[in-house]
Amino acid sequence: MNPVPTYRGEGDSLVAERIYCVFEQAKGPRRVSTDGRHNAQAMTIRGNPARAVILRPLRLREPT
Repeated sequence: MNPVPTYRGEGDSLVAERIYCVFEQAKGPRRVSTDGRHNAQAMTIRGNPARAVILRPLRLREPT
């Protein structure tokens, strides 16, 4: 069985459709712009330690 990787370095990121977070304090949410007319939300979380787990990985769709 493969061990689950743990990212601890500054600038490490998670990319997924759904991410679950456990934290003590949050700053946000705030609107950020993405591609075109779409907007997204961003928030900064803090904890001792703050944790995030991917619940649904990003699905890449084949071009039709």
